[in-house]
Amino acid sequence: MGRILVRPMRAALFVLAIYATTVRAGEFDAKSPHGRFTITQRWVRPDYIASNTDCTKSDCGWEAVLEFAGKPKGRVSLAAHPEWYSWPADYRISPDEQWIIRDQKTGSGENALFLYHVEADGQVWRLSQSLDDLVWSAMLAPLHLTRADYYHMEVVLVSWDVSAGKVHLKARATPEEKDEKKIISERAATYDLRKHV
Repeated sequence: MGRILVRPMRAALFVLAIYATTVRAGEFDAKSPHGRFTITQRWVRPDYIASNTDCTKSDCGWEAVLEFAGKPKGRVSLAAHPEWYSWPADYRISPDEQWIIRDQKTGSGENALFLYHVEADGQVWRLSQSLDDLVWSAMLAPLHLTRADYYHMEVVLVSWDVSAGKVHLKARATPEEKDEKKIISERAATYDLRKHV
């Protein structure tokens, strides 16, 4: 499974220079369990967009920055243009502060789960394929179905099992055909953080 190195904020300054920002009232923060870092989300709207109601997905969105405690330049972009969304995300941080799941609303009753790994030296990696894509591929392939056969598809974090190197998830989805037999309700899935499967 591929990983993407998430670059420190220095590399993202070019994007930020293009998008002069207006912050919505309030920012959303998630703090790691032992205070190693904080994740801050804020709404970004370029000055040339008159109001938030005039925004399109490509123009405006929620960006997120991970900032390490005690490191003035220890900032890493987790979500920025063009990979931002119209809604803020929920960030779920593992008890050992080495893993982050970004639970991102993508539409009505739907989400995407992005997995990040925070290394001891401060490098942050993101799994190239989202966890929800992996879960749906594993669950739907044996049924000879695809995501197009469902709507309101959601995968949620149930728990971290850091000592075993696993994250426990649950999936639910409603079939397009309203076929009761095809409903996926609270179906369990496990992702192995060590083997990346």
